Amino acid sequence: MKKNIFLSHAIDKLGLKNKRVLLRVDLNVPTECDFMTYDHKYKSISPTIELLRSKGAKIIIATHIGRPEKERVSTKILLPFFSQYNTIFEPDIDKAIQISKKNDYDILLLENLRFFEGEKTCSKDFANKLAQLGDYFVNDAFGVLHRKEASTTLLPAIFGKGKSFLGPLVENELNALAKLKNNPEKPFVFILGGKKIHSKLPLIEKMLDKVDTILLCPAMSGTFAKQAGKSVGKSLVDDSLLGLIPDILKKAKKHDVTIMLPVDYQVAKDNFDGPISYIKTEEIPKDYLEVSIGEKTVKLFVDQIKKGKTAFFNGAFGNSKHPESLHGIKELFKAMNSTEIFSVIAGGSSVLCALTFGLVKNIDHLSTGGGASFTYISGEKLPGLDAFETLT
Repeated sequence: MKKNIFLSHAIDKLGLKNKRVLLRVDLNVPTECDFMTYDHKYKSISPTIELLRSKGAKIIIATHIGRPEKERVSTKILLPFFSQYNTIFEPDIDKAIQISKKNDYDILLLENLRFFEGEKTCSKDFANKLAQLGDYFVNDAFGVLHRKEASTTLLPAIFGKGKSFLGPLVENELNALAKLKNNPEKPFVFILGGKKIHSKLPLIEKMLDKVDTILLCPAMSGTFAKQAGKSVGKSLVDDSLLGLIPDILKKAKKHDVTIMLPVDYQVAKDNFDGPISYIKTEEIPKDYLEVSIGEKTVKLFVDQIKKGKTAFFNGAFGNSKHPESLHGIKELFKAMNSTEIFSVIAGGSSVLCALTFGLVKNIDHLSTGGGASFTYISGEKLPGLDAFETLT
């Protein structure tokens, strides 16, 4: 990978005093809880902010939060993160462009990028407007490099070579994940859960020449269980992907990869927030849905992790409203906290759980991007990364 696309390799040659740096970050923090207690992503970009400020740059921060089609959350709630700086929040892009040209601020915080239609549709007009906010562009939002959006894929070319860079956080992520992508120490145990079935399940096939064991947790396990003819009750299932599973299983057998499903569950009645109970079978009654793994599965999965030399976890499971349902994920994190295992926990909810439990002492890397890290180590292209590698 070209070194000149990284800010760290160019920073001393750039004259940034009073120059505007449009900094794309990923501060897509959970908002269903006290998000200010979840500051891992903010701490991860703090070195970049301090580096740019040490060079006298004016920083314009662009990020997104959540999915506006479901819930509109303004980035104004992020202002407490930047309280130590002279920070201005401006929701209007045109006004922000004018403010950015002044010198009476340290940080200019933009409104949630996904409030603007042009972001998700990858509009060139929107990207050109964003580009008016900076003299330089730095993308330090590793968590969205796998998304094809205006701020991640179009801005590098608009700013051009020598004015577009990947930030230190992205560089650190790529360096840490390279071991899993290129030469993971065997046995490699891959633990996968969470609700984003549609984007994750197809990538499993890409991992079969790298891993030795795949442990499927809720809600990823439901689709595999249904394809196997098991009763899954009301569990989350992606029926559109059932046809992919036979090919995945066939390829797994060819590569001698073991794919393990839970053999028992903690389940909720009627809906995810319903009362929790334990069932001693992989067959889920019709009015119930999987929430977490059961006692037998915890032991089976922990044993597999302890046999490994490399472990990757993405996709938290359990329900924080029911603490008893978090026992399973806690035990898996305990097993990963070994000096004998190179371990990575990836994704906002997963990292939040590990930090909340205080189970990160021996975790080698806490990745700020779940989908991005999974996509990267699987060998698939990251559109946001390709946008820099193609600069001439």
